[in-house]
Amino acid sequence: MKPLRSRDVASRRIGGKVFIVAPGEGRLTMLSEVAGRIWDLSDGTRTAAEIAAELTREFEVAPETAAADTEAFLGVLAQKGLVQ
Repeated sequence: MKPLRSRDVASRRIGGKVFIVAPGEGRLTMLSEVAGRIWDLSDGTRTAAEIAAELTREFEVAPETAAADTEAFLGVLAQKGLVQ
């Protein structure tokens, strides 16, 4: 599966921070640095494993941790209909 951000979600990067507004929520959510990077990389061209590998390179985190965190966050996004 190659996660793809929903077109219904408004997002913007401001000063290194990623902010999203999910449909129906009507509130602004600021993502952490790592969550923002996962969001950025969820463009439909990479698998969750490829996203985790990129996080491992960028944040010097253990591959197992990056994989678990990526899967968990993508699961939350998918539950909320923010990624497909």
